[in-house]
Amino acid sequence: MGATRPHARLLSNKTHYSATDPEARISIKPGKVRALNYLCSLAVDTAKGIISHVQADLADSRDSLHLPGLVQRLQQRLQANDLQLRDLVADTGYSNGFNYALLENQGITPWIPVFGAYKPEVEDFNYHATADEYRCQADKPLPFRKYSTKADGGWVKHYRAFYQDCQHCPYKARCVPYADHKQLNRSAFDAAYRRAWHRQRSR
Repeated sequence: MGATRPHARLLSNKTHYSATDPEARISIKPGKVRALNYLCSLAVDTAKGIISHVQADLADSRDSLHLPGLVQRLQQRLQANDLQLRDLVADTGYSNGFNYALLENQGITPWIPVFGAYKPEVEDFNYHATADEYRCQADKPLPFRKYSTKADGGWVKHYRAFYQDCQHCPYKARCVPYADHKQLNRSAFDAAYRRAWHRQRSR
C-alpha cells in the first residue's frame, strides 16, 4: 500500500523492530495496516462461549504451525476438568495435512476448511491405495517414487510414470507434451485432506 509514492518506505521485519518489545513482529494481512503485533489464538466453547485457552505467538508465522501446541495445552486443561475434546472448528488459516492427521489420530474431528486450490481427485488419473500408485487413462502406473518437503515444511509425495510408457502413449501430446514422462505431486496427508474436503460439504 502506497508503494508507488516517491517517499514510500519498506516496512518489514528486516527493517523495523521494537526496542521495548523485541519479540513483536510486523504482521501482514490484506486490507490491514502493517504494524508490530503478536499472533493471538483463542479456544472458545461454541455452545457456551467460554474461553478455554489463550495463546500468543510470533506474528510473522502461520496460524497452522501453532495448532498442535494449542491443542496439546487445551487438552491438558480440559482433561483436568474431566472434559473431552471431540470436535475442533477453525478457519482456513489452520488448514494443513499434518493438522488434519494429528487431530484424527487423537480422536478429534477437524472442522477446518481446506484451501480452495485443493482438488480431491486428479482428472484422468485413478488412485489405487493398495499399490500406492496412480493409473492414467491408458491404464499405465505412476508408482510412488519419493518424499520431499515444501518451503512451509509440508510433506509431498511424488508419483512418476515410466519413461517408456509415456514415450509410446497415444495420449502423450495432450497429457504431457513438453516432458519425457508424467509426474503427479500430492500431499503426504492427501487422505486426511480428502476426508476434510468431503466433511465440509456434508449436511
